[in-house]
Amino acid sequence: MLEPGNGKLGKNLGIWTYDLPPGEPQNNGTCPGCSKICRAICYGDYGMMVSGEALVVREQNKAAAMQSDFVETMVAEILENAANIEVIRWHSTGDFFSVKYIRKVHQIVVQLQNMTTTQHVIHYAHTRSWNVGRLLPHLLDLRAEPNFFLWFSWDRSMRNAAQVRSEVGGRWCYLARTNADPPPWPCELVFRHPIYAPPGAPIYTPMPNGKMGGSKVCKHETGENPKQCWQCRYCFK
Repeated sequence: MLEPGNGKLGKNLGIWTYDLPPGEPQNNGTCPGCSKICRAICYGDYGMMVSGEALVVREQNKAAAMQSDFVETMVAEILENAANIEVIRWHSTGDFFSVKYIRKVHQIVVQLQNMTTTQHVIHYAHTRSWNVGRLLPHLLDLRAEPNFFLWFSWDRSMRNAAQVRSEVGGRWCYLARTNADPPPWPCELVFRHPIYAPPGAPIYTPMPNGKMGGSKVCKHETGENPKQCWQCRYCFK
């Protein structure tokens, strides 16, 4: 179920990823908190993300996540690869789609914390499922784990973001549609929607100062070095 990285995370360098189908649940996706903006420009709909193999893996992972033995199966897979796993990036595509699923992920995290061979494993995720009232308390419980770095993601169309942030705090990341779309209020990180050119690789215009509206932009998207997550580590430290 886990993959040993990708072009942005860094391939075979310690950051493994677990992906699910993106999009609205009524369309077989796993993103109940998605907004009209992220539905329109979701990076899960471009490039290698839509290759046949990637789609099959996501569907298989979703099916596995809904099984009663998901926790045991995932823990066993992580244990098998523990020497090579430093970080688990939950959901390069997809999201926390149900209370039951969040609880399963939480169980996995706790079990790994309690085993000597996996105590070193760090987890992180960016989620919009905070936007679903019944899911938010369970996400806050997950965020409270010392080795889980959970970011709440938002964009300009999500007008309740500022209110929720004032209530629950935490790290927030903003999705900018264009360079003329800075976050309306300062947050910890900005992701930019790129230009996609054949065969589908994202292209970002240079941003030498590394900021948008006073907020830090993901280094992978500014032209700065380091360009990969395994070098930067801002999202999980």
